[in-house]
Amino acid sequence: MADTPQQATSAGSGGLSDHTGPVHVLDELGDLWFLVGEGLQTEENPSPPWAFRVCSRTVARSSPVFKTMLFGGWAESKPPTECPNKEWIIRLPEDKPEIMECLLRAMHGDFGCAGFIDMRQPSQVEIIYLTIEHADKYVCLAVLGPWSASWIAACSGMVKSRSWGSIHRLCSLNDRDAEIYPMMAAITYMLGSTEVYSRVMLYMADCYPLYSRKATLYFARCEAFIPDLKDIIKSHRRALLTAVLEPAQDMVFELENGDPEFPTAHVMTHECNTEDEEAECASRNHAVMLHWLQHYNLWPLPSPADAHRLPGVIAASLKDVFRDGRPSDSGPAGEFEFHCPVQESECGSCPWTNSDGFAFEEEYDRFECTLSTGELRFMARQRRLLNTRWSYKL
Repeated sequence: MADTPQQATSAGSGGLSDHTGPVHVLDELGDLWFLVGEGLQTEENPSPPWAFRVCSRTVARSSPVFKTMLFGGWAESKPPTECPNKEWIIRLPEDKPEIMECLLRAMHGDFGCAGFIDMRQPSQVEIIYLTIEHADKYVCLAVLGPWSASWIAACSGMVKSRSWGSIHRLCSLNDRDAEIYPMMAAITYMLGSTEVYSRVMLYMADCYPLYSRKATLYFARCEAFIPDLKDIIKSHRRALLTAVLEPAQDMVFELENGDPEFPTAHVMTHECNTEDEEAECASRNHAVMLHWLQHYNLWPLPSPADAHRLPGVIAASLKDVFRDGRPSDSGPAGEFEFHCPVQESECGSCPWTNSDGFAFEEEYDRFECTLSTGELRFMARQRRLLNTRWSYKL
C-alpha cells in the first residue's frame, strides 16, 4: 500500500495573510484551510503552495485519517472556542496540489475537475495514478467512485485486443511510453477490475520490455500497490511462453520419431501410407521445420524459463514458420515448403489429409493470466469499498 500520510503541520500566526499562491474555495462556508505542496518547492519549481478552503466535517466524513487529524485532539485539531478569530490552517507540504484539488473536490461532490484523460500520455495516466495514491494515503478511495468506471473503461481501451499490429507496437515501446502499463496495472488493481487488470497483465507478460533501462523504476513505484509486480509478470510470461512453445516442441518430437501427421497453418494432404513412406515424409518436413526455426533464431527451441525474447516476438516468428513452411508468399517455394514428398502413383492407396490445421494461434489467442487468490480477494474488497457510497457497475 502507499505510504502513510506525512505529519501535517499547522500554520504560523501569520495565517493566510502572507500567502501568494493560488486560492481555491471549495466551500464558501468552509471553516478550514489546507495549504498544500509547500515542501515541493525547488529552484527548478518555485511554485508556491495552493490554498483550499473546505468544510472540515465534509473532509472528516470522507477520510478517517482527516477525521482523526481534525477532531482527534492532535496539534492540527480545531482551534479552541476561546480563540474565535484564529484561522484553522493545516499544511500538507508533501502532497501534490493538483492532485489534492481533485481529491478535495470529490469529497465535496464536485467531479468536474478531472477532465479528459488521454491514456496515451504518461503524464495524464499519472493523474489517475496519483489521485488513487493520495486517496489510498488518506483512506478515502470510496470518494472516487463516480470516476472509477470511466477510468477502468479508459484502461480497457488500451488493452482491447492482442492483434499482431498491437503486439508490434507494444514490443517497440520506448522507456517513456513503457511507463503507462505498470500504472494501468496499479490503477485497475486498486479499483478492483479483475477483467481489465488481467488483460493489462497479459499485455505486459506478452510484450513488455521488463529489462529496459527504466522498467525497474516504473515497477518499483507501482509495487507500493502491487507487491512483487515484476515477479508476477515474469510468472505470467513463463506460462505464456509455455503455451507458445509447447506445440512447436511437440511437432519437432513427432517428426523426429517418424510421425508425419503434424499440423500446419493450412490443411496438408499426405500421400504416404507405408511405414517407410511416413518416415520419409516426417524426415523431409523435419528438415524444413528446422530450417525455418534456424532462420528465425528459434533453434534450438528455448525453454520458457530461459527465453530472452518477448513472447509476442516469438509468437509472430512461429506464426511465419508454420505458414506452410514459408514466412510469406515471397519466401522460397518448393525446396523449403512443407509437403508430402511421396508421389501418389507410388502409394497404391488413397492419400490421407491432415484436416485439423495448426492450432498454434488458437493456443496463443485464448491464453489468459491466472490471478492469485490474494489478488482476487484484494480486488473484491476494493469493489466493495468503492460501492459503499456509489452505485455503479465495473
